[in-house]
Amino acid sequence: MTACNHSLRRGVLGQIQIAALYGLILLSGRRGMRFTSAFASKTATFTTHKSFAELIDRYDAFILDQFGVIHNGVNALDGAVNCVEQLCKAGKSLIILSNTSAPAKTALAKLPKYGFDVKMFVGGAVTSGEEASHYIRKTYGSKAHSSSKAIMFTWDQRDDKNPRLTVLPEEFIAQCGKVEIARTVKEADFLLFHGCEVWYQGDGQVVSLNPYIEEGSFESVDPLLEECLSANLPAVCANPDNIVRSPTGGIAHMPGKV
Repeated sequence: MTACNHSLRRGVLGQIQIAALYGLILLSGRRGMRFTSAFASKTATFTTHKSFAELIDRYDAFILDQFGVIHNGVNALDGAVNCVEQLCKAGKSLIILSNTSAPAKTALAKLPKYGFDVKMFVGGAVTSGEEASHYIRKTYGSKAHSSSKAIMFTWDQRDDKNPRLTVLPEEFIAQCGKVEIARTVKEADFLLFHGCEVWYQGDGQVVSLNPYIEEGSFESVDPLLEECLSANLPAVCANPDNIVRSPTGGIAHMPGKV
């Protein structure tokens, strides 16, 4: 989430107080309000609250994560839709801050299927995928006379019901400027961790990276990574999650772990 945090810091710190609480960040515009961070001191602790009702009058805005906080990629979590509605009724500003590798507009567009009204998120969304695409465009996708090429790990688009498939690989690459898909490490300029189910080679062609995502095994990943390392390829990670709980209750190993 580093890229997202940097985006939020610009023009924000010094004007508001920020407090972190598990899967969400709470913002307050009230001067003098302070908070204790678990990262500030070895002896610092968090306070556990049973309900947003205990917090709603203390903050002016709420920054909410997506997966595991308001939905699981398939359904809204119990009480999440009502909670968001009550925050809006109370006049609170809401924004999505997510590790998803999807662009911000794509992340927002999927919220209605979980029962959320996009208009309630007046601050829109900041996603690591959006920030990664901006970085790629600036660093690799702005050459005057040529395109850069990327080795792309992504999500499996062969299953149109895949809950991790938030955006097609070609659609993401199109947002990155003058960047094309590399079919070999030799022709690549950088390595892109957009997902971790398949190595996408363009034109719908993929090489499976299983069993990494389900078992965390690197047996199908290491040979390609070693080749990229030997070529001294830089890497960009659009989803820095290490592990997540899947909608079925199991554990999924994510791009950040790679």
